[in-house]
Amino acid sequence: MDIITRPKAQVGSQQFISIYFSISAASMKFSFAILIALLFCQATHAQTTKANAEKATRQYLHAMQLAKTDPYTAISLLKDCQKLDPDVIVYPLQIAFTHYLNGDYSKALRLLENLQYHPKANPSVYVLTYQCWQKQKDLKRAMSFLDKGLKRFPNSGRLSLEKALYYYDLHDSAQCMQWLNRGIRVEPTFSKNYFYKTIMLLSQHQNQEAQANAEMFALLTEEQQIPANISKLLFQLQADSVRKLYARNDTAGTARLNTIQKEYVISPIDSLCSKLLSAKRFGYFQSNNVQLQSSLDMIHQAIVKAGHYEAYLHWLYSYGDRPGFKNWTEANEITWKNFQTWHKRFVQDAEE
Repeated sequence: MDIITRPKAQVGSQQFISIYFSISAASMKFSFAILIALLFCQATHAQTTKANAEKATRQYLHAMQLAKTDPYTAISLLKDCQKLDPDVIVYPLQIAFTHYLNGDYSKALRLLENLQYHPKANPSVYVLTYQCWQKQKDLKRAMSFLDKGLKRFPNSGRLSLEKALYYYDLHDSAQCMQWLNRGIRVEPTFSKNYFYKTIMLLSQHQNQEAQANAEMFALLTEEQQIPANISKLLFQLQADSVRKLYARNDTAGTARLNTIQKEYVISPIDSLCSKLLSAKRFGYFQSNNVQLQSSLDMIHQAIVKAGHYEAYLHWLYSYGDRPGFKNWTEANEITWKNFQTWHKRFVQDAEE
């Protein structure tokens, strides 16, 4: 019966008292026995559900290790996960994704067609469906599902990114940039839109704006280690900006930068890196995008307040000079570890 497998909420205290005084002693004993039985069933059901969920999680992690090397075993394990915890959408979605990785797009699509009606459907269902139809060379259906996803999840940065990449492939830079901006606006903590916007800005020689977007991507990426290509890019862009400042003989600007360098940069890597760390610390070469720069400024203030700004700057430019970065982290081991802990928490908070 439904009341046993899915027990209802317990009777309210006032209602229970009313029932208590309206039944006979014999009936009361019988009702009390039923109540005890129901409470036992509820507790047993909860324990079983928790045990199944934990077992499903363990099997899921095992399946993920096998997804590329042994996809069929991985799918079998994921099906077991689905039986153990049928309310979780991750398991059937991962089965569909494993079929996708294995090149079996038809099987993936059969699963995905049903998953769009799942009560816990999310943007990933529509992204994967879109990508499967693309692989099947059916662009009309692909775009239909992408548009359905955007209608259902208008605040998804991931779906906006797919639309942007569609226009990128068509070499329509205006539409691509429009969708990247939309993705950043509706879901500012989704990092990949900043990454692709950086690429677009670099192609348009808007280096200062590219630098700001690359930094935001670096801040929001889930990896503890900054992506090497982004770190090198940031180092190079900032270094170029510093060189240009000195090249145009801005006496006041360079004098201030030299003063800042001597007074505030505690552990310079080298002369150039010391100058660019100084420039970053004191707000040179800011983005013209007021909203983005405001967000970066707020994050910088939080980093300064937490006492991690020097570590942050060295992390940001770490691939610009690997030997220098290695020397700094070895000399400041505790400072470096404290920053890593802060950054991990920052990314987790941003995702929530």
